[in-house]
Amino acid sequence: MLENLAHILAKAQAHVDAGKGDAQALLASRLIAGMYSLAKRVQIACDKVRNVVARLAGLEVPYYEDHEQSLAELQERIARSIEFFRSMPAERGNGTEDAEIALPVTGGEVRYRGLQLLFGHSLPSVYSHSMTACNLLRQNGVVIGKRDFFGNP
Repeated sequence: MLENLAHILAKAQAHVDAGKGDAQALLASRLIAGMYSLAKRVQIACDKVRNVVARLAGLEVPYYEDHEQSLAELQERIARSIEFFRSMPAERGNGTEDAEIALPVTGGEVRYRGLQLLFGHSLPSVYSHSMTACNLLRQNGVVIGKRDFFGNP
């Protein structure tokens, strides 16, 4: 999904480079007031991937500052997150299906079992933020569609 998100952001950059839009306006775009911006959605999608991989592997979650101010910087964040994902040996997650994992949330923590964290929290969150990023770009004139979102599995 992060690779597809990188592809979508590349199309957004081409849109900007062709003089059809403003990068800062794209990064700040929201569906409605009070919702996260495009930039924040990309950051969160990356964070969720790193978070679930690290937690299932029993490792410290790599922290990235939310300082990206351009499409290129968001691409770098995506690339670093993909690199972390790919660096994790699959066997590190073996046997974690029922492991209890605590996630810090405002005012406390939420506890999940491994599979519940992956399929009930993390993957839906990555898809939700990625789809909303796609919709924000479409709303702002970037020519992307379903194939761009789904990629070529």
